[in-house]
Amino acid sequence: MSTVDASGAIHGSDGKFAGHVAGEADSSVTLGDPVPDQPDTAVDPGGTSHDHVVLTQRCRTAQRVLRDARMDPRTGGTPPHIVGGVDIANTPVEDWPDSVRSGVGNLGLGLSLTTQRPASEAMLRDVEAHEAAGGRIEVITDKRSRQVVRWTRDGRPWRDTSGCRQMGVPVEFTDRTPTAVLTPDGNLVKAALRDQGMLSHTDPDGTITSFYPLTGTQWSVDEERRPHRTDGPAYLGDRTIEYLRRGITHREVDQGPAIVGYDGRVDYVEFGAGVQPTEAQMARHNVVRAGDGSLWLNGFHHDDGDRLLDWYNRGFIV
Repeated sequence: MSTVDASGAIHGSDGKFAGHVAGEADSSVTLGDPVPDQPDTAVDPGGTSHDHVVLTQRCRTAQRVLRDARMDPRTGGTPPHIVGGVDIANTPVEDWPDSVRSGVGNLGLGLSLTTQRPASEAMLRDVEAHEAAGGRIEVITDKRSRQVVRWTRDGRPWRDTSGCRQMGVPVEFTDRTPTAVLTPDGNLVKAALRDQGMLSHTDPDGTITSFYPLTGTQWSVDEERRPHRTDGPAYLGDRTIEYLRRGITHREVDQGPAIVGYDGRVDYVEFGAGVQPTEAQMARHNVVRAGDGSLWLNGFHHDDGDRLLDWYNRGFIV
């Protein structure tokens, strides 16, 4: 059996230290009588096992930071945030249905909110939209005792990919590391656990695309490992989006800018050399010229809640 002492430390049946309760400060951990670990394949969201203690603390952390992030300074209140039909911002965690507690807690929501609040709030919205569209979030423990979270609908991997123009969206997490993504054309790309949760696939022309679902960053290279892609940008990140061919920055001027910066500045480049677009091309690409002659995406303002990759995925960068 596992026990939790007053400091929040977890000890296994052999008495050895096995970690700390995740989530809140030690003083907030609710202690109970030690009980045997659950032997079955699913996390026990409604019991009193060690899994339940950890799960509850994760949910409390998610709720606390969500309330802090969305609090109305005028009233001190927090607007409703519905997940699975429950206002998780204002309903006590103990009153959440097991399915909501399991989904929110096991997805790790809230554990990184203090440094990545916009991304984590987006994940909460994704959960709500996923369930509204008939989807489910399944949480199991595999044969290697790893926690696996799957986004499904009708028993098959599924997640809304509309508006996604990158390699895809994660539909499976193993120990919180993405291990499968669903591409916009409906293909499932799976990979073993790798550094930083990287998944890769090879196109028929030999282009290798590596995707980091946790950050959304994507790299494509040719057989000689040079940045290369013919049907989109070879590099996508929050600070830069860049089109390259065989290691050389290139995009036909009529198709759009070859480089887009995190601040909205763009550059048109063909075969490594800067070129000037026509006014008609700029209008079609939603680009405007500043007084100093530099080119910018019209209306783009970068801040913590307005990520460059979001713009790309919503189709604002053609």
